[in-house]
Amino acid sequence: MASAPGHPDVTAVDDALRTRRRVLGVGLGALAAAAASVLGRAAPARAADGDAVKVGQVNTGTGPTTIKNPNHYAIIGEGALGMLALGDEVGVIAQADDGYGVWGTDYGGSGAGVRGDGGISGVFGRVTRGWIRPPSLGAVYSAIPAGVLGRNTKGFGVVGVTGAHPDDPDSGNDKGSAGVLGASGRGKVGVYGASGAEIPVIGPVNCGVYGWSDPDAVPGYGVFGRMNGATGFGVLGTSDKGVGVRAATKTGKALTAEGRVDFSTSGLTTVPAGASSVLINPGVEIPDNARILCTLESLQQGLSVERTQKLPGQFGTPDQFRVFLSGTAANLRKPTRVAWFLIG
Repeated sequence: MASAPGHPDVTAVDDALRTRRRVLGVGLGALAAAAASVLGRAAPARAADGDAVKVGQVNTGTGPTTIKNPNHYAIIGEGALGMLALGDEVGVIAQADDGYGVWGTDYGGSGAGVRGDGGISGVFGRVTRGWIRPPSLGAVYSAIPAGVLGRNTKGFGVVGVTGAHPDDPDSGNDKGSAGVLGASGRGKVGVYGASGAEIPVIGPVNCGVYGWSDPDAVPGYGVFGRMNGATGFGVLGTSDKGVGVRAATKTGKALTAEGRVDFSTSGLTTVPAGASSVLINPGVEIPDNARILCTLESLQQGLSVERTQKLPGQFGTPDQFRVFLSGTAANLRKPTRVAWFLIG
């Protein structure tokens, strides 16, 4: 990975670190034991302000200790615990002018470049302004301020997992947990997902999840949900009093369905033999502006749907409607049935 403008070439240093690991040939278990031993019995403090930093002992002082190197890394920590930082409030404070405050790399391929453990937050990232992008990230990230940025050229940039392993004793105990949580203030977006060569700036919107796709991508999906089971849902939208899912467009199609469509406010009702009407309970409220579509499924000649009548519920009874026929249902060979669809 190339260095940002004005920064040293870190590739040579990384290669040197890998070579040093091969030369040392020290087992990780031995290093871990040594690190634990040092942590358990740290040497007494012998340094004071103005003294040199000495290896193998605790160095104390009343002011900050600064190490500068304009050409390479200021500090390189290598071992089972490359570097351990302890603090009452903050263990590590890292700052960069136009690069990375913290950069972690895992050469083994099965660990983590940076790991954070905490009672509330394992890793906390904060940004106060847009950063100057390194050239390797591409123009798509040029103006995105990010508290935490995850990048992967072949896989996932950021992965959040909770209660994933069935052998984990704590798996599934916290019913309110989530692999990834996105939260924002009023008028903002909790999670913003975008795909394409450019990422637009979205205006004020109260939105938990916002998805956007490049208009030149065919097909493009702002949000894509998939479910292979027979009883699940690819995308579910619910609302207690408002609209569960809304589809809108200016010049295209607001809604396109491929396959069968099921509506809970539709049904098929049999008309009793000898009756000229049938009472139907749709199971929902029937407002004044609702439309009721009805068709007759019957072999009886001359019989048709004449009209419908809405019947508001009273004293705890549900809203219903009655379908009137042009005659009585004979039900000679097949039952006379009415197909209905309540809209609105």
